[in-house]
Amino acid sequence: AARPDGLSERTLAQLHAATADGEFDARPGQLLLLHGTTSDGIRRTLLVGIGTGSTLAPETLRRAAAQATRRLRQAGIGDWHLRLPANLPASCPPDIAAQAITEGILLAGYAFTAYRSGADQARAAPLGAVTLWASDAAQAAAWRRGVVRGQTVGDAAWLARDLCHLPGNALTPQRFAEVALDIAQTSGLRAEVLATEELARLGMGGLLGVAAGSRDGPRLAILEHAPPGTERQRPIVLVGKTVTFDSGGISLKAALDMEQMKADMTGGAAVLAAMRAAARTGLPRRVVALLAIVENMPDASAMRPGDILRMASGATVEVLNTDAEGRLILADALHYARRFEPACVIDIATLTGASAVVFGSAFNALFSSAPAYAARMEQAGALSGERLWPMPLAQAYAERLHSEVADLRNVAGPQGAMLVAAAFLQQFAAGMPWLHLDIYNTCWNTEAHPYLPKGATGAGTRLLTQFLLDLPADDPAGP
Repeated sequence: AARPDGLSERTLAQLHAATADGEFDARPGQLLLLHGTTSDGIRRTLLVGIGTGSTLAPETLRRAAAQATRRLRQAGIGDWHLRLPANLPASCPPDIAAQAITEGILLAGYAFTAYRSGADQARAAPLGAVTLWASDAAQAAAWRRGVVRGQTVGDAAWLARDLCHLPGNALTPQRFAEVALDIAQTSGLRAEVLATEELARLGMGGLLGVAAGSRDGPRLAILEHAPPGTERQRPIVLVGKTVTFDSGGISLKAALDMEQMKADMTGGAAVLAAMRAAARTGLPRRVVALLAIVENMPDASAMRPGDILRMASGATVEVLNTDAEGRLILADALHYARRFEPACVIDIATLTGASAVVFGSAFNALFSSAPAYAARMEQAGALSGERLWPMPLAQAYAERLHSEVADLRNVAGPQGAMLVAAAFLQQFAAGMPWLHLDIYNTCWNTEAHPYLPKGATGAGTRLLTQFLLDLPADDPAGP
């Protein structure tokens, strides 16, 4: 569409006064709401600062769009038009800009309302129609591409957030497996779920041991996206830690903030949402998802500190801390991934509290034995705003897993705990191109943020979805 006419004299006067008084200078995060009707009948104009430098990051636009969305909804405005500067910096081409803006709008518009009364839901204007104005046909075409991608990523994040907010009494392991099957059926994914008897036949002592204290048995959900012509491809295999509630087991967690452990299945939610996105967009690559689904509870039959588990790989593990359960279920899932001869296997997990000590909420940890795929994942992190920091895999950390009574122990003290946990998983991913993403530190938000809700964030969903969307149809790079 044609661009709207310029601002009215009254509105321009307000803008000039605001800039003269230093109230608005376009710094990122600044908002200025002006009143004055344009020739197109627009009565209010919101100026959103994105900076004045020669570079522009997608994250700046994502945050700006989110801030604008929140401000306008608070003002009772659901439908609005958006106009960008005519010449965006080369660092943020129109399609990437439109994707980031669309994501910011959708992410800021999210609210989990499943358990709220109708009266309590009406806190802001509902998110309505947002129109992006293009300067020419070429820009309009690029923006359309970006908007479609942004909607794909935003929809995936909404799904993951919804799952992560569901309480443990609603989203049990059985129910999560049912949700996965439902999504597979509606999205055209092949799917099956292995339950206790089949997992026992496969010798999956990690899944069985962690679930032993729960009334609900373990599940391994297997989903596959394989469009015609890709059936013989070596797939990307995504492995998600899916602990629907983590009490810590016999090594019981502290009561403070334990309710957050309903989001200990964030890795599985991110994988499931990314798989739905892959199917909906017709991704021309074969992708397999493995969701290791359990509940970690204390019970007379629960695994105990000192127990020894025999894993699907045949390795034995001495359990010193039942609250280090994620690595046990991932170990079995990683071993199962071998049967697919993956081009790369990627596990994602809310694995260690130590990640919050190291990174706060600014980065997630990336461990890798596949440099080319790690570089692609880092690029996806930069585009999605879920940034990664490469971490070392060193023999020194693996040596700390030595047990006097088994092949491995599952913990080795607090020092370097995040790296030791990755070293544990590496034992079960040996010989496969492998990435490990520790997202514990970003799975739950307690502070104000432009596009993250307080509570479960769906961490890793945008990252994985972006990674899959950017994969070439035929990948010659290898690991």
